[in-house]
Amino acid sequence: MSFEFRLPDIGEGVVEGEIVKWLVKEGDVLGEDQPMVEVMTDKATVEIPTPKAGRVEKLHVGEGKICKVGQVMISIATGGEAPAQAAKPHAVAPSGNGGGNGSAGHAGAAAPMAAPIPPLLTAPARPVPGSAPMATSVREVLATPGVRKLARDLRGRSA
Repeated sequence: MSFEFRLPDIGEGVVEGEIVKWLVKEGDVLGEDQPMVEVMTDKATVEIPTPKAGRVEKLHVGEGKICKVGQVMISIATGGEAPAQAAKPHAVAPSGNGGGNGSAGHAGAAAPMAAPIPPLLTAPARPVPGSAPMATSVREVLATPGVRKLARDLRGRSA
């Protein structure tokens, strides 16, 4: 079965992206979430992981070419073609749902459960009341002059 991965909507207002570099080539065996392509938009350059394990059938957009959101980028042969123990390297960039055909299961078939996605940012640990304050290092923070003045004013009030 062939899965066609389409360029996802990477960011608000992004309508296209340039293929900077393919990290895979036709015939390569992919593990799920393996980085497969670097795409540059007007906002950022991101690395997109493969949503499914399988074998690369065809790269539809060449390096240096523009790909529209929703356009097929790569075809992946899924099913028996990929080994069961395919490597699953850690993905750096988030991926969209792909919107490609083949993402829907057959009627009556159980859909595989997706692994929970860990939070990107976690809240800092709160100090325990009555404990000694933690030592913090002083470092320069990027801020506009107006924000710096506001911080100084607020710091003066709390002291």
